[in-house]
Amino acid sequence: MTRYVTPEKWAKVNPDNKRLLENYLFQLKVDRKPQTTIETYVGNIKRFFVYILDNLDNRSALELTKLEFQMYCLYIGERVSTASHNHYLSSVKCLMEFAEDADHVEYKQNVCRKLKGTKIERVREIIFLDDDQITSLYEELLRREEYQMAAYLALSYDSTARRAEIMQVEKKGFSDPSRRNTNYVHKKGDPVKSPLFYDRRTVQAVGLWLKQRGDDDNPSLWAAFGGRQRKKGSPNSWCNRMSKILSEIEGEKIHFTPHSLRHSAINNMEDGTFYACEVRRIPRKQRVIQTFANHATWAMTESYCKNKKYQSVTEELGIEIIV
Repeated sequence: MTRYVTPEKWAKVNPDNKRLLENYLFQLKVDRKPQTTIETYVGNIKRFFVYILDNLDNRSALELTKLEFQMYCLYIGERVSTASHNHYLSSVKCLMEFAEDADHVEYKQNVCRKLKGTKIERVREIIFLDDDQITSLYEELLRREEYQMAAYLALSYDSTARRAEIMQVEKKGFSDPSRRNTNYVHKKGDPVKSPLFYDRRTVQAVGLWLKQRGDDDNPSLWAAFGGRQRKKGSPNSWCNRMSKILSEIEGEKIHFTPHSLRHSAINNMEDGTFYACEVRRIPRKQRVIQTFANHATWAMTESYCKNKKYQSVTEELGIEIIV
């Protein structure tokens, strides 16, 4: 399955399908969907239309049967990961739901409504870092003058933000040391831009990093040699390097990812061990943590924390539950 749709292929796609996509694109903009979300939807739908071109006689998507949608599910399921399969299918289902609801589109029965994505089996253990480990790693990065990595670690942990959100942050907002929020960034699933909040550790690390970096024309907070723009994969590389440093400190192998920092921050805020909690062991309020994490419900935020199902048994009876 090709990642990109070539201009030659797209030129041959059924004009009715192109018009359907144009109408849907307009609706996404009316709904103020983030540009990154729109680009993902459009790319996925274009691939679907090229599939119709190559395998279903270039018919209108509105004419397809449930069996033909199922055939497409099978086709993508054999070629991409489970997560990508679900993304592709979700984009197509959203398109057909739009067609069903739109007054100006003749489509009365959405035959792909009940198609289900593939359940993702999580095989990788979520790594939680406690606050002492974060502190030790942060202090070691400062000692080594690895200020950019220290700034990434601090901002990720302080804000609980996702990797893509962190990489949108600009340097101009850090000229005032009393400020505690970044510029407005696109957050996942949120049509309106909003800032990331941070604490004193980020202030310190960013200040050291910008002084070390010096002047350049790159507006991003993150920069490679000579002020060049950092690549999207930089956080993964940083976390790989920081994992090795933390392993040296702890005397055992520890490997964490950018998302581990988000899990760790939310968990440590929830149980009160986060360094910026005013009093040790006093958790931050649920609504505050939920706002930081940019989740619609507390249940979603809580799912980022450690499983505390057996905590009461352990505390009451002193029985350690080994899973």
